[in-house]
Amino acid sequence: MKPVSIVGGGLAGLTLGIVLRRHGVEVTIHEAGQYPRHRVCGEFLCGISDHMLETAGLKDIWPQQPRLKDSAWWLGNRMKMKRPLPGTALGVSRHQLDNALARHFQCLGGRLLTGSRFAGDPGDGIVFATGKKACTSRRWIGLKVHVRDYPLDADLEMHLGDGAYFGASKIEDGQVNVCGLARIHSGIRGSLPDLFMSYLRRSGLNVLADRIDVSNVDADSFSTTAGFEPGYQPADAGRCEIGDTFAMVPPFTGNGMSMAIESAVIASDSLLGYSSGRINWPDCIQYIREKLHRRFHRRLLLAKWLHPFLVYPSGQRLAMFCASMNLLPFDRLFHQLRNP
Repeated sequence: MKPVSIVGGGLAGLTLGIVLRRHGVEVTIHEAGQYPRHRVCGEFLCGISDHMLETAGLKDIWPQQPRLKDSAWWLGNRMKMKRPLPGTALGVSRHQLDNALARHFQCLGGRLLTGSRFAGDPGDGIVFATGKKACTSRRWIGLKVHVRDYPLDADLEMHLGDGAYFGASKIEDGQVNVCGLARIHSGIRGSLPDLFMSYLRRSGLNVLADRIDVSNVDADSFSTTAGFEPGYQPADAGRCEIGDTFAMVPPFTGNGMSMAIESAVIASDSLLGYSSGRINWPDCIQYIREKLHRRFHRRLLLAKWLHPFLVYPSGQRLAMFCASMNLLPFDRLFHQLRNP
């Protein structure tokens, strides 16, 4: 069997490494950071089937709690809608999940190099799962923090502000993850805590900001990322790419973690074919790209169409009006953003 190297030890990279190790492939993962670590992420898991978990070999280590059952939607500082979630969802931090996957990969005999920045050329058997690609457009900033003693109105809150949306959802150990996306404003600067609260206030999300102010904030969990665009990422010829490196779904969908894991499982068949010598590397890359496009194309298109309704005030008002008149097919959209 030919060895495989994976650049990036997030959800996609670790899941792929676990699947390949279960089939006897020699795998090395290069991860620039350390475990456990915080990452900007909604930490809302929904859309992973039992079959997918079994295929990936993750079912025995998969978290079972907390389960998220209902949602509350806020427009600015007023709650507009509260309803059950249409599907099963879990809250779990990347701090915990990445660490569990990393340990499992190593228990299977995988070689995990932390603090390792891959500097080689993209050659045969090298898979890139490095997350979002930096781009020249700097329209969006992602922000995240963990808090305790936060007064949730539902297991998942969505707060729609002026040029921004933030979610607050239960995760493990009584914590709440507050994470969102905002249009970058050149006048907002400062430390991560100041940056976070300034974007909330500027977006008109004062109730959310006030709730965080009176909560017990985990100062080490403040995280930020910028310089990215949701959707298909620019393809690099000759590189095998999965996870966010291939495509980023807008965060409001709550499907990013699921897509990362799905992409790894989908790519694993072709990579096993390459490792066993049944297919060459260029064909392996092409097969993976085609399969990922087929799997994600519809949900990415729908998310791109819906995104402005969640970010811009006119779209937000229209969406909430339709919801109040029972004209918004909430359940159907929820499932369409998860199904292939």
